[in-house]
Amino acid sequence: MKRTLLIALCFATNLFAQEKFIIEYKQNTEVNEEKVKEFEREQQQNGKGFMKIGSGKDLYHQLEYNEGISSFDRIQTVDNNQANGSVGAFSISMGGEMKALVGNQSEKKYTQEVKLDGENYVVNYPFKDYQWKITNEETTILGYKVIKAISEKENVEAWFAPAIKANVGPTQVNGLPGTVLKAIVQLKSKLETKLIYEAVKINTNPKRFTKLKESNAKVITETEFKALKDESKKKLMSTFGQGVDKG
Repeated sequence: MKRTLLIALCFATNLFAQEKFIIEYKQNTEVNEEKVKEFEREQQQNGKGFMKIGSGKDLYHQLEYNEGISSFDRIQTVDNNQANGSVGAFSISMGGEMKALVGNQSEKKYTQEVKLDGENYVVNYPFKDYQWKITNEETTILGYKVIKAISEKENVEAWFAPAIKANVGPTQVNGLPGTVLKAIVQLKSKLETKLIYEAVKINTNPKRFTKLKESNAKVITETEFKALKDESKKKLMSTFGQGVDKG
């Protein structure tokens, strides 16, 4: 009871804390290997060709937080196909090309500019109610004490640092009395896919932030975007068919 009350008071104090920092996260993807083998066998048995599933390379993201406004964006790393890495470039997926996810603490929402099938949109995401259960488990990440919290509602495990007084974390993970330095997001998928984000670098005294620009694109809801994304995915799959090697 005392721990719950302390966390509640701490949360009320930290919610609009005037923090400024930049955190770099490493993201890796884990899948259930048995589920992968089962899926690949099903593809072959159903005559849909061979589809190789792989976890892919590690990704990196940057979270900028400046007095109530956050920006979470993919860091474009250098590989054989590109000469320069940069923050702020579009990240490409079957769900469209997405720019930074921008959070507003006072309005309790995220916005994200998206380009899908040649059309530009701004998607509104309200803050989620994770219904966190804070545990007694503690460890350290980059020298910061972090406490484990679990959201059974959203299938998320988060480790937050009370010493960094801002209600933010990687992607849309928030709602805790401290900044989330590690999050494990369980996706709803046949392969039991997990996205794991962990902080690898923290700058608590940044001199400059990425300049955020307002977009004139059409504003849509999360539900509307999901419908557009599902339709786009159907078109893409019908164009390319099966037998795609994703490894």
